[in-house]
Amino acid sequence: MHKPGNNTVKYFFMDAKAIYSNKAKRIDLSLAVTNIFNVKRYILYSSMPDQIIMNQYDIRGRMAIARLTYYL
Repeated sequence: MHKPGNNTVKYFFMDAKAIYSNKAKRIDLSLAVTNIFNVKRYILYSSMPDQIIMNQYDIRGRMAIARLTYYL
């Protein structure tokens, strides 16, 4: 979490996607994973000369999607 006066950011976001294509069978298989580290809340502090603003965002947790695509 980033707080005023603290220059350390402790958020790390990562997504990954793997794709396998078989041209002979005309199919694609893919697996996508978002938010691998399962960060559920993001808080951002902005400081100005006369105020400090805090924005808080709730983020969707880790999610995986498998997809099979067949080409006609």
